[in-house]
Amino acid sequence: MFSKLRLITDLFQRNRTFFDITKYGHEQYQDIIINNVVVKKASGNHRDNQLRYQIIKKVLDRYHRPFGMLDIGASQGYYSFRTAHDYDCVCVMIEGNNPAYPKIGSQLLDLCKANTSLQNIILLNKKIVPQDLQRLSECETFDVVLVLNIIHWFGAEWKTVADAVVNMGDNIIIETPPQEDIVSHEENIFR
Repeated sequence: MFSKLRLITDLFQRNRTFFDITKYGHEQYQDIIINNVVVKKASGNHRDNQLRYQIIKKVLDRYHRPFGMLDIGASQGYYSFRTAHDYDCVCVMIEGNNPAYPKIGSQLLDLCKANTSLQNIILLNKKIVPQDLQRLSECETFDVVLVLNIIHWFGAEWKTVADAVVNMGDNIIIETPPQEDIVSHEENIFR
């Protein structure tokens, strides 16, 4: 037990160079995972990454061949890093600095660099806009597309995003946020 704890501590110390957005008051939506070890838990109420991954895994387990996965709005990349470690696949993540999370693309780039054991990850470090997703859907397809809690960020253009996503892959996993007391009545209707 002691040696495993020491290994994790050493790993965290060596890979501490990743950009920590919580130091700037931003939420860390997902656990930080480096070389298949969680080195920092998600902030706030976002402690269900493992449970959510088990749900996604039910779809991934159907593949008995190499597959491609697109993770739109990858945040800290938890699901892509886990998938890239667990399966014979290529994981493409799209995430970029944006007004709501101005440093998240920079953080994910650092996390990609820190995951030295993975050779099957690709980051498109770009702010996501509906027109780009529409163009991507016209020329690319993926076996699995993750769209976890991002469609609501596109406001009135949510349908353009949803249509593009549906055209992008064979298995689409969409998560929408729950209604909450802290948002407006109009936002809850939209959710």
